[in-house]
Parts: sequence; structure tokens; C-alpha cells
Amino acid sequence: MAELSFWVDALRPLAAEAVISKPKLPAISAVDFARHMETPAPDTIYVGEGDEVYSALERGEVSGITFFSSGADEKLIGLAKREGVNLVVSELDILDIHSKLSAVMRRYQLWSKSLLEAAFTGNIHSVVNRVSELSGMPLFLLNSRFRVIYSSENQPLSEPMAQELNNTGYLSEASAQILFGGDGSDISREPVFIFRRLENGNICWTQKVLKDSKFISTMLMFAPASRADFDAETMLDLTRTAISRIMRMPGGADYWTEADFKTLLDDIVTQRLTDEQEINNRFSLISRTPHRFCTFIIIEFGSPSGIPRPTTHLFTQLEEIFPDSNAAVYENAVVLLLSRPDRVFQPTPIFDNERFAALLTRYNAYAAISNATSRRGMLRTNYLICKSILQLGKALSLNAKQRFYFFEDYAEYFMIDLCINSFSALLGHDDIIYLTHPDAIAVARYDKDNQTNLLDVLYHYCLNNSNIVQTAKSTYMHRNTVSSKIAKIHEIIQADLSNVQTQQRIIFSYKILRYYDKYARINLGERLTDAPPPD
Repeated sequence: MAELSFWVDALRPLAAEAVISKPKLPAISAVDFARHMETPAPDTIYVGEGDEVYSALERGEVSGITFFSSGADEKLIGLAKREGVNLVVSELDILDIHSKLSAVMRRYQLWSKSLLEAAFTGNIHSVVNRVSELSGMPLFLLNSRFRVIYSSENQPLSEPMAQELNNTGYLSEASAQILFGGDGSDISREPVFIFRRLENGNICWTQKVLKDSKFISTMLMFAPASRADFDAETMLDLTRTAISRIMRMPGGADYWTEADFKTLLDDIVTQRLTDEQEINNRFSLISRTPHRFCTFIIIEFGSPSGIPRPTTHLFTQLEEIFPDSNAAVYENAVVLLLSRPDRVFQPTPIFDNERFAALLTRYNAYAAISNATSRRGMLRTNYLICKSILQLGKALSLNAKQRFYFFEDYAEYFMIDLCINSFSALLGHDDIIYLTHPDAIAVARYDKDNQTNLLDVLYHYCLNNSNIVQTAKSTYMHRNTVSSKIAKIHEIIQADLSNVQTQQRIIFSYKILRYYDKYARINLGERLTDAPPPD
């Protein structure tokens, strides 16, 4: 369908290419008789006796149209050359020509219908596997760095290059040189469609995928040399069309160039990939190779519909805020791997905080931001900690309007979370309230009995090194109110709050009590009743 030669092949050996002005054809949708032609249509092949074709050409405005003639003479061939048409002459009668060409068209229509049905599943793998079923050949979809994103499950052909792609997940530099010439690094300069004969006797077709005139990925199809006459160009064009249809569907899959990071992330999190050097090698294959330090950002969405679909607009906005990052939808969240030149993340803002907060608010979303690490082997640890920080931040943030949480602000809560698991395993219960300072328990009991907030004031008072003015600012109270509350606290407790060690114990105890109440959802009132009174 893509090339005139594929139509001519259907008539061999009783066909000869007489005049070829436009070997590449548009998608043909009909085979008709030349005597019926009124306004010439580029997507139609016309069949007729020599005199019928001659009459059709005499009407003019037929440049680029394709005709198949049953018999011809020099006069017809001369006219065809002058009019710039494709003219194929055959010894068959017109009914046989029409029947054979119609069979070719029906084959292509079957391809198109079959791939359209696969596309309606919304699954790119379904399209890839359908191509393999129709062609009997393995198909690979690679990203711009030759990383395999999708491949057909059934691969009957014994082909070393296909085995390499299956085993390593990417095309080696040597194989890229064979397929694309030169050093294989600048495929963007190569033709969109390439046919290669391989040294082992097999063949390979490659087709570039462009988006906004930019090279983004490659399709590879392998076959034995005996299938060299297969119309792979049309099949790959239909494949690209089917995948594009999936992209346009509501809730459609992310374009396959984004899937490379998701694949790498999943391999790291599930511990299929643990070697530091191998992770570094895989990093060089994803869309944006990270700098030395990496930070995770995990975003969860609170709306009933969850992650907005399609994600294209959301990812575009995130890329504007975090330009040097990779992003993917993973485990019902959007995960970004932010590239960092150093470890510094707080307190100096390295991104537009207000814009990020506004974006999260618009989508009713919350985010956690991990520390930066240069150790690729610790990425799984950072990811899992970041997930925990997101849940801790949502439950324990003192600011109801806060939308994103840094690890450093919730590190102690994370340690408390780990502590409660270890405490329970060691002692057989989870009552780590026994690890708190007795005076914190006394103030918490007073708050429970009198509906006051003295423990909050005590916490901020210790944070601010017993400074009344600073405590008033952090609690948004008048300094006289704070002074009155501190006086009441001194009536309840015996500890010296000017002592730095005591301040640290009170701060940590406050966080344990807050963790119990807001995150673990353990009835703090009951625990305070059961806890031993302060000495």
C-alpha cells in the first residue's frame, strides 16, 4: 500500500511497470474502473482497457493518479508520461486485475481494522502483539535512547539483535551502527523509514516516530530474508496511527517515551535492579539523565477521580516547575525524579514554591519531597521513605493549607513510626507513650481535662528556647496570653524549661503524643489515663 511495487507484485508475472511518476502512494481506499472516473481521487486505483485508460487521461488533472491497464500501446505510454501518472500494464483482463488489486486492498483494510480494534483496548501492548500476529514478525518500540519500552510477546524468529533487545532491554551501540550507519548516535539525520539486510541473512525495517518534528522513538521489525517483499512501511504506519489513537483517548496511556522512567523506577522499587553500576547504566537510557544527586517528589491526588487523565497537561506544568526531572504515573501517584547538582534543598528554595503549591491546590493534591542522594543503590530507600513522609505530613502538618512536605520537617515523626514497630516487636505492645517525658504527660492530661492547648504552647516555647516573644509569633497569640499560659504550665510541671536537654525531651515527647493522636489514631485519652503519673 505504501509503495506502488506492492500493488504490482499482486499481478506478477503478468505485469510490467510502464510509467512510474509517484512510487509512494497515499492510503488507497478503493479500486474502481477507469470508465467510471469523474473527478480523479488520489486514494483510488483505476483499472481499465487501454482505450478506457487513454480516455481517462485525456480529461486532464490526473497528475499523481494510479492506473492499471489491460494492454497498452506507445501512444498511451507517451500520454501517461506527459500527464505524470502511474501506469502499470498487465496481460490480464480488467476483471482479473480488479479482483487481484481488490484482494490487496482488503488485506490492508483487515490490517487497519485489526489494529483499530487493538487500539480500542487502550493498551499499547495489545497493538504491538496484534502487529506480530498479523505479520508473523517480532516488533520492538524503542525510546529516543534506544531503550525497549514495548515488544511483542510472540517472537518466533531467531535473530541475535532481537535476542539482545530482549536480554538487555536496549539496543547496543554496535547494533545501532549496523541499523543506522555512522556511529548510530544521530538517528535524527537518517530517513524516517530504513530497510537493512543483516549479516546473518535476516532483515530489519526501522521507522522513526516524530512528534512536533522532533525525533522521540523508533520502531524495529525483524524478518527472514524471504519476507523482504512484505509491506512493512504500511504496517508500521498503521501501528503508529493505532498508538496515536490510544494517546488521544480519555485516560489514555502516557506516550511511550515517558514509560522508560516508569520501567526503571519499578525495577528499583521491586528490587529487580539493585547493583549501583547497573542502575547508573540504566540512568543513561532514560529521557533525562540525572545529575549526581537525585530527589524524589511523590504527588497523590485527593479527588474521587484520582490522577487527572490524560496526564499531558499536568506533566507539562510539572516540567515547567521542575525542568530537569523525569516523571511517571506509578502506584496511583505521580512520581518525579528531580535532578540536583548538590544536596542543598532547604531552606533555600530551588523551585517556585508558590507555583507548586497553587498547582497542588488546583488538583487537590499533596506532595512529599525526599532528601537528595548520590547513591543510586539508596534510591529505593529514598522512595519508600518519601511515601511515608507524604502520609505523615498529611496527618501531622500544623498548617492546614500546606500542600507539600519536606523530609527534614518530618524526619523525627518517621523515626517515631519506625520506633513503634520495633517497640511492639520487642515488648509486645505499642504503648511508646512510656518513652515520653513525664511533664509532657502531665500537661497533656491537664489539656484533656480542661479543654486547653497548653501542650502546644509548651512545644513552641521549647522550640524557641524559652523566648516569650518568639513563642507568641509562632503560636499567633498575644505575648500576654502566652505569658499567662506559661505560668500555668509552671504550676503543673517541675522541670527546668531553660535547660536545653529538657527542651529537646519535651519537643520529642510532643511529637510522640501528636503521632499517637493524629497519625496512629490511638485514643490518646485512654492512653493518658493508663499512663503512670509523673514523678
